Amino acid sequence: MKDAFGLKSKNVITTLIDTFKYPQYGPGQLWESVANTLVKDGVPLNLKTGIDTVKFVSQRYILHYKNGGRYLADAAFCSMPLSVVPKLLGPPNEIIKAAGYLRYRDFLIVAMPVVASKDLFNDNWIYIHNPTVRVGRIQNYLSWSPDLVAPGTSCLGLEYFVNKDDEIWASSDAELITNAKKELKALNLKCEVIDGEGYVVRVEKAYPVYDENYQKSVFSIKEWLAENHPNLYQLGRNGQHHYNNQDHSMLTAVCAVDNFINTSEEDYWNVNLGDDYHEEIKHSREAPVISS
Repeated sequence: MKDAFGLKSKNVITTLIDTFKYPQYGPGQLWESVANTLVKDGVPLNLKTGIDTVKFVSQRYILHYKNGGRYLADAAFCSMPLSVVPKLLGPPNEIIKAAGYLRYRDFLIVAMPVVASKDLFNDNWIYIHNPTVRVGRIQNYLSWSPDLVAPGTSCLGLEYFVNKDDEIWASSDAELITNAKKELKALNLKCEVIDGEGYVVRVEKAYPVYDENYQKSVFSIKEWLAENHPNLYQLGRNGQHHYNNQDHSMLTAVCAVDNFINTSEEDYWNVNLGDDYHEEIKHSREAPVISS
């Protein structure tokens, strides 16, 4: 409440910070730099190949790619959805059942290039609370970094929180772009859309769903992995079925690699479980008691 009225509280609330670091060309710039460094160091990258099966033999992992390739690893650092991983490892039925309880909310964004204007909102993003439109949030990428857009333009990202194969998800890109123009007009946002432009990006399993079953399911899968696959590390939002932001998702990876290389015992599953982040309250390792 103090923050909303411009009164600064003595306690710093992490989700309400005023400034933070952001790459000049967006978050992908970091991973492009990492990829270039790995290639220079002779580390092979097999991107967009997909994993078909995972075999655990003599304390090592044999990864079979969908394109026919194979890779032998001492450890696996995995960010694929926690609901998918058990199916690749052949666990007992109760673990398969636990994985089946994990649900997700999907997401798509319609990016609309517009003419830059002083009348356009300056925030990084705004939430939309208007029952006449379906868009839930709008990004202004010029506010993130002027180098993300062409000179004299900005790009508005209209975000839709959906379920895969629902009406919005099933719409064609052209239909979504046309609808985005209508919704910008309905919201009376002062912007001039550049004709013939617009892009759609769909993201499956963008948000892990926190329902009455998820904690018990995550706990069961986590304990089974710790006992049977100590060198398989689940990372990030999907990997841990935990609503982390990018910084905390990356930190789970840093902690997991440190555990493997330096035999550290830090619980990388506990990243972002502190009271100060206002996402979750840290709980004990005891299995949570929840309704069936």
